[in-house]
Amino acid sequence: MMVLITFDILIANKKDQKRAELIIKKCRNHGQRVQQSVFECLIDPATLAVLKKELGDMIDMTTDTVRFYSLGSNWKERIDSIGADRMYDPEGPLII
Repeated sequence: MMVLITFDILIANKKDQKRAELIIKKCRNHGQRVQQSVFECLIDPATLAVLKKELGDMIDMTTDTVRFYSLGSNWKERIDSIGADRMYDPEGPLII
């Protein structure tokens, strides 16, 4: 299923910046970064449950927010884009 993961990390010092970088790295391991704080992740439910737990352990629960939007299996019909963004197909061929 496709899951959109968004986050808002309060960065007030270097420790906060490091935490944000770790969260970005963790999300990048599971999907494609499509905006500064937004990832599209093609992920199975079990892996998503683990990822939620890991991200929950990483954030500061008093200042940070991570949101998960499940787009399901018919996700291609639910994503549209305008502007400079180039859409990608995570199920398509990988071109390097």
